[in-house]
Amino acid sequence: MLLRPILAVGIALVIALTAYEVRAWRTGNTIVTPRQKPLRIASAVVMIVVLAMLLAGDAWLARFGPLAIMGYWTICFALGGGLIILVLLDLRELIYGYREVRRRVFMDTMSRKDDEGNAE
Repeated sequence: MLLRPILAVGIALVIALTAYEVRAWRTGNTIVTPRQKPLRIASAVVMIVVLAMLLAGDAWLARFGPLAIMGYWTICFALGGGLIILVLLDLRELIYGYREVRRRVFMDTMSRKDDEGNAE
């Protein structure tokens, strides 16, 4: 089955990208705001859990009854919905940070134009 290797690679990629981002935070080579850091960590953890649940779901659940299977997939679905909410909150912070950078660049540009205009 092709799904299992894809899910395993997905888990490995999420772990690798999260480790890379944490390393970038520690060296200061990132523009991530302090409010984005917990959102990104929580998103990575929830994504790993969802991928692991998808990976283990069919093989592990064969021993249980239909009620347990429904509960398992309901939890998996709810975590996926929570992941979407976390991503949207992170996107909101990203847009806010982008606006702040644009505002600063605009203000710097306007102050340089004023300085050049007053000098003549």
